[in-house]
Amino acid sequence: MIEYAGPERRGKPRIRESFPVKVMGKDSSGQSIEAEIQLENLSASGLYLSLQQKVANGARLRLIVHFISPFNDKKLAARVSAQGIVVRVEPRPNGTQGLAVAFKSHRFL
Repeated sequence: MIEYAGPERRGKPRIRESFPVKVMGKDSSGQSIEAEIQLENLSASGLYLSLQQKVANGARLRLIVHFISPFNDKKLAARVSAQGIVVRVEPRPNGTQGLAVAFKSHRFL
């Protein structure tokens, strides 16, 4: 992924922290996905992650983000369930896909 070095252009600032996330949905062939991975960044409007499975632009995903607190030995601090839509797919050299996911709804668990 090419890193942009100019001023921030997004509407919401990004948190560049690697939180665990459970991803559920369908891959581009219609097979069910359930993967536990680390997200790459997060904002109030969405997140970015890498996934082994091939997912199409426009796919709907369910996500559960596990926030970890650095103040209590990295124990679970909160969880958020979100429904999102894949708005960008970026093939990566290692065979994974970088996915930008826009939140459509979310709630704390």
